[in-house]
Amino acid sequence: MGISRLILAVVGIGLTIALFVFGPTKEPINSDENVLSEESIAETQISLDELIAKKRKEIPDSLNNAIASLESDFRASRSKIERLELLNRQFELVHGRSEEWSALLYLQMAEIEETPIAWDNAGDQFAKTMFESKTPELKNFMANKALESYENALVLAPDSTSYKLKKASVYLDGMNKVMDGVQILLQIVENEPLNIDANLILGRYGLISGQIQKAISRFELVLEADDRNSEAYFYLGEAYQQAGDVEAAVRNFENCKKLVDEPGFHKEIDKLIESITNAADGS
Repeated sequence: MGISRLILAVVGIGLTIALFVFGPTKEPINSDENVLSEESIAETQISLDELIAKKRKEIPDSLNNAIASLESDFRASRSKIERLELLNRQFELVHGRSEEWSALLYLQMAEIEETPIAWDNAGDQFAKTMFESKTPELKNFMANKALESYENALVLAPDSTSYKLKKASVYLDGMNKVMDGVQILLQIVENEPLNIDANLILGRYGLISGQIQKAISRFELVLEADDRNSEAYFYLGEAYQQAGDVEAAVRNFENCKKLVDEPGFHKEIDKLIESITNAADGS
């Protein structure tokens, strides 16, 4: 594979071209329809040398020297994973850290390695970028890629609760497909009744949907499994507040405060307690 295409990607002419250079030799579990075709790459290659020469003149000598050193490592590398890692170093050298770039890099690695951990890493990076996306289009793209990655991980490790939880989280927080996410969580707690993460999420959505007693039951299950879970105490306080049980709400907020060593958080909890007790007193 020509080093010239690597240089082209690193100096910023085409991210997608760079990814294509390192495409997998076999079909991934879920193929990516957005990868460029060989024909489109060939068309780009026509004036590639001229573009590279122009771009190399636009960057400082020190950066050119660093890129040249990495190019040498690239030629000596024996695996696609090594080449991807070198490509990542070169990209960050020129452009700085990019979460979108990292997500696509992890995807390429997963397609090469085809292991549950590799797909999980790709999903995590897409999910992180999903939450940080500034446009609906980018968020939707990252959410779909995260979902595909976790699904591929589950194909290889179908009993992993962690991958199921992450898939549910993408449905709930990235795609607003609440019922799809909730169904996965219900399947988890059917097999693991005291699963902390699944019960916390189900409890939160119980609060959102107004199913207060179900939410209370979920948070109490969490505390049965972990009686120092500050998040469960906080949400349980909220649930009792919505249920009109001020005493129970205050008790759980106080328990939450004891477990969080953060003065600023303590002040916010004290304000919350004061506001609900004042409301109960009619003041």
